[in-house]
Amino acid sequence: MQEHKETVLSRHSERLAIAFGLIATLPEIPIQIVKNLRVCGDCHAFIKLVSLIEKRYIVVRDSNRFHHFKGGLCSCGDYW
Repeated sequence: MQEHKETVLSRHSERLAIAFGLIATLPEIPIQIVKNLRVCGDCHAFIKLVSLIEKRYIVVRDSNRFHHFKGGLCSCGDYW
């Protein structure tokens, strides 16, 4: 079971979802992602960077909390 979780985490599905959201939605529409596992540190940093560069509002719901990314900052205060 633990190996399966590690395999799933290595794919960084939220990055793919954000890429699709950037392509498929208008800039004024927030990107919303729901994930059943925690967001890894690399993806958290990636989403902060995307929200800053693309000037997008991104909401990610992981297994612990909602993360609201806007202007390169996250509502969790980088405590995830």
